[in-house]
Amino acid sequence: MNAAAPLRQEAHLGAYDGLRAQVREAAARGAAIFVSGGGGMGESVPEGAVRVDTRCIADVIDHARADMTVTVQAGLTAAALAQRLRPTGQQLALDIPRPATTTIGAIVALSLGGSRRLGCGGVRDQLLGVRVINADGELIRGGGRVVKNVAGYDLCKLYAQSRGWLGVIVEATFRLAALPEQAGAVVIPASDAEAAERLCADVLRGDTRPTSLDVLSAAAARAIFAHTAGVAVGAAPLVVVAGFAGSAAAVRWQISELAPEARSAVSADRSGGGRRIASAVLDGASYERFCADIADLAYFPGRAGRGAEDGPGRVVLRAVAASDRVTRIMTDLAPICADGPTLAHIANGVIAAHVRAERCRDAADVVERAGGWWQFARAADAAAAGMALLGPPREDWGLMLGVKAALDERGVFGRGGAWDRAIRAGA
Repeated sequence: MNAAAPLRQEAHLGAYDGLRAQVREAAARGAAIFVSGGGGMGESVPEGAVRVDTRCIADVIDHARADMTVTVQAGLTAAALAQRLRPTGQQLALDIPRPATTTIGAIVALSLGGSRRLGCGGVRDQLLGVRVINADGELIRGGGRVVKNVAGYDLCKLYAQSRGWLGVIVEATFRLAALPEQAGAVVIPASDAEAAERLCADVLRGDTRPTSLDVLSAAAARAIFAHTAGVAVGAAPLVVVAGFAGSAAAVRWQISELAPEARSAVSADRSGGGRRIASAVLDGASYERFCADIADLAYFPGRAGRGAEDGPGRVVLRAVAASDRVTRIMTDLAPICADGPTLAHIANGVIAAHVRAERCRDAADVVERAGGWWQFARAADAAAAGMALLGPPREDWGLMLGVKAALDERGVFGRGGAWDRAIRAGA
């Protein structure tokens, strides 16, 4: 596929004429271009830059129910898409923070996702195609509208987590999943890091096939389960939550299978005996709320489900580490985070720690000593902490600049923004 070739006209493409003209005019006079797509994770725009707001395009272009794919415009919110899909028994199986305001364009540009990545995959796994406005105001397309598409390079994946740095995303095509007949989760407090690590390993090696597998600190568990009947995590320092979705029979069986693993989540106490850890079961509605709450806590310094600030001066430091080191890192972060929530997705080893800005450097040192790397999802958090947005420089940043030069020859998208400055400073 030739990325620079403009597409043939389609009936709905006239809706993008205004955005195309805005981009073309801004690029012609050399102005930096930033994309606004809602969700609260954007960056401040330098003086003289142009902000392109895609929330003016918010429609479903095509929903192929039999093929289980959907093509949507970038300005549609995650909540609105879910509402459109639910009557058809289908869903975009991504856990999106603040879905009422986060748009499809932001989901792709930031590669947002949460707990269900383990069973359903992330944005790159579900993204089939994109349509983008380049600096010349042309519409280019990567991927397609079918699940199997082998024509040309997989260009669309480059736009996932590109943060508006390569162009203006105006459409995205995703593969969908069926809404499960039933869903639920088992909540198992663990007495220490070793018990939590052993439990996660047992779940992953066992006969069950979890849709999600997360570890919460005591503060995160209190924030998420404060109003969930039947869940009392007590004084446990870590809590493991294994979620399941599918047929009613399969979900019931998998939850029942976790009973032996729950009983194994014990540690020797000082007297040499074993300590039984109580577990709880979440029904489908409670599990859905859990996935939504943990998605918010993974990106925003606020209390789950409430939107209130989680204490003054607190930011979210995100880290990635090998899955067998996650619980130990969380334990080492506990005294630094104090009463701030910490959580981890075992699927990809992502840890989100709510830390006071002045302690972020200490938290980053913990991650680095364990062989992990860290960054901030929000430029505002990095600025508050006085640290690099994308963490320590990485070797692949030079490659990213090469991709940038190929897809944005004029260098106008995101120029001078926090993301752009971070990569150029570290490359």
